[in-house]
Amino acid sequence: MDLIEAAANFAQAASELVADHAEMFMTEQTYLQHAQPSTFGRYLLSFTSAVQREIDRLVEHGMDQP
Repeated sequence: MDLIEAAANFAQAASELVADHAEMFMTEQTYLQHAQPSTFGRYLLSFTSAVQREIDRLVEHGMDQP
């Protein structure tokens, strides 16, 4: 399994968990201090968007070619 495929699998798995945890409340943190309330689903969503951005960069630079 290559890096792009592994990253895509991670993003897909995290995306599936987002809906499951859309109402699971948690406290976000800023500088290791408690911040505003949020949900675990939103926390996971931040990872999926970052991973997708990196996948796009890898493809843009031709890293999807063998």
